[in-house]
Amino acid sequence: MNQITISRLSKVALILWDVLLDQRIDSIHDLIADCESEQKLSFRDSDDRIEFSMRPSNSGTMAATVSYISPGQGIPIEARVNQVLSYSMVVIKCTEEIPEYSTFLTDRIGNLIQEKRFIPGNYIHISNELRRLYSLSKP
Repeated sequence: MNQITISRLSKVALILWDVLLDQRIDSIHDLIADCESEQKLSFRDSDDRIEFSMRPSNSGTMAATVSYISPGQGIPIEARVNQVLSYSMVVIKCTEEIPEYSTFLTDRIGNLIQEKRFIPGNYIHISNELRRLYSLSKP
């Protein structure tokens, strides 16, 4: 298992943002539709993949979840939207604390698992946050 640097997190955020654009996702309803269809997208040049799914969430509800999965690193970044509880969130793994994120766990190789929650839930928050995470590695 490899540690996830800010540079790697930034690259993954850009890839995920590009995929959401390519999938023409620009609303919570678009994201939920892709998650309900349980889409899995692979890349030609790596074993990484992106999965859209509906997952159990708080208070017996479901959250639309899009995960960037990287063998050897797990899930460096994941976005969730819970329409019933009216929140969206981005969960990341990185070796360093990221401003505006709350660390809630450390994995076995030292990546900090961090989250940022948006209330009320809105897709534009996720899109903007992916772009912000991409900008972290720019000088």
